[in-house]
Order: sequence, then structure tokens, then C-alpha cells
Amino acid sequence: MKNAKVNIIVGIVILGVIAYFFIDNSWNSIVEKEVHNKIESLGGEVIEINRIDVKSTPFKEDKVGGIYFQIIYEKGGQRKVAYYRRHKSLNIKDVPSKGAPVEWII
Repeated sequence: MKNAKVNIIVGIVILGVIAYFFIDNSWNSIVEKEVHNKIESLGGEVIEINRIDVKSTPFKEDKVGGIYFQIIYEKGGQRKVAYYRRHKSLNIKDVPSKGAPVEWII
């Protein structure tokens, strides 16, 4: 009986880890697409996208939180830096281009 409970708990933990990585990977692809769309709409080309801590950005810390990115891009032969904040949401379909809250510092 004890082994059955342990197996159930281990199974739930494993499923949770798999779900976390699936959702995290989905968010990363959504963010990458949104970043490329925004920078390309400004006439730039994305060089690098880095997930960073809020303390490394010009955003003020607040209770909204979110996921922060530093984008290095090239425009007109010059390298530039932009910052992007994706607000926290549990809805995977909550895409910025469809009205989800995001912030840019370009």
C-alpha cells in the first residue's frame, strides 16, 4: 500500500515536470515570434534574445512581475538593445499580438 502511494506521487511529479517543460517551451516560441515580428516591423534584424532578471533591465520592479528579455538587434548597420517584458499569464493562447499585456523599451 505504501509503495502504491509513493508510485502515484512520483508519477504526479513526473507529469508536472513534463507539463512545465512543455508550457515553458511553448512560451519561448511565442516570445521569440513576437520579438522577431516587432523588431522586423521597425526595420531591424534580431541578433540575440536573452532571458534576464528584472534588475538587469530598465523596467521598474513591481508586483505584476513577468518574464524579461534583452534583445540585441541590428538596424542600419548599428547594434542596438531593446527590452521586453511579458506579463505572467497561465493562458498559453494569451499572445501579445492578440492583446495580451506586454511592454517594450526600445
